[in-house]
Amino acid sequence: MGLESFVRVLYTPEDALSLRQGTLRSSKLKNYRLQEFDVLEAAEILIALDDARYFHSQADVITRAMSYDWLPQLVDETESFADKELALRVKGTPIVNPLIRSFRRRVVYSCISKIKQFLLKTLRINVYTLHCGGISKDILVKLHLIHRAKHRIRQVAVSPSGGWVILYGRNGFLYANVSIDVSAKLWEFSNAGEVLKQLAFAPDNRWVMLRDNYGFWQYSVPRMLSDKLWSCHNLRQEIRDVAIAPDWGWIVLYGKDGSAHNGLPDALTDKLWELKVAGERIKQIAFAPNGGWVIVREYNDFWYHDIPDDLVEMLWRYHRSGKEIKRICFAPDSGWIILGG
Repeated sequence: MGLESFVRVLYTPEDALSLRQGTLRSSKLKNYRLQEFDVLEAAEILIALDDARYFHSQADVITRAMSYDWLPQLVDETESFADKELALRVKGTPIVNPLIRSFRRRVVYSCISKIKQFLLKTLRINVYTLHCGGISKDILVKLHLIHRAKHRIRQVAVSPSGGWVILYGRNGFLYANVSIDVSAKLWEFSNAGEVLKQLAFAPDNRWVMLRDNYGFWQYSVPRMLSDKLWSCHNLRQEIRDVAIAPDWGWIVLYGKDGSAHNGLPDALTDKLWELKVAGERIKQIAFAPNGGWVIVREYNDFWYHDIPDDLVEMLWRYHRSGKEIKRICFAPDSGWIILGG
């Protein structure tokens, strides 16, 4: 993720106003003038720590970096320009020497990041979040058990007929009321040690299963969709996501930011084109049984049409809190699940 990602239009009017005025209030500092090099320097630290994701604003970049004992260069508003040039750096701020800064970024902060990841794995700290509404009791019980065991839930897929599959960990799965061919493939890929990446149900008991980076298995999906999946497989392009709508519209996300679709509503295709022109990367598209849809994109942004109000409210909570929206799953009768982190 490049540094230019951190110097961008802010989401909240309050942060935008404080940035235009050049000041930021913080619990650790009273007031300081926010300079562009402060944001870039903080971003470099967070990138080295592998903690550079989903910020609300440039102010959020500064605040996150300060949690790692970094402080921006303080500027006294009462000093003259000459005094500012001669002012000594406050204790605790980064040293200007580029060699030392590079060493800290590449070695020290990298070690801190690895120690952090090791502790999370060893202590089995649960860093994933789960929210849902309108989901059947049997799915909720299984989700609760997996969540308490601190496994990462990759996906919850619910078929139009009410059957379901939960994918978790590397190749763990649970299922109920699905066809024999679906369960057989789950066992086959799991026993082979392959990563169970995604399962997309389609009308008439048809489906697509993704494994590893560009492997897949499908059952009676439209010819154009099958051809696109084979094209990605043959070109060794990662298939990131597959979504199939109730009316047989579909979309495939592949590679870094590639996509292919057919039979989607005009409002959705227009929005996809708008995001593509803007250079934004789409993480997932989820279709609701009633024809609604949600686009999840980078920086915890989303766009939606005709989805339940409680889901919209929960998406905004994730957006405002900075928690990552990893995946959205729909179920019949307005049910939904958000997997986050």
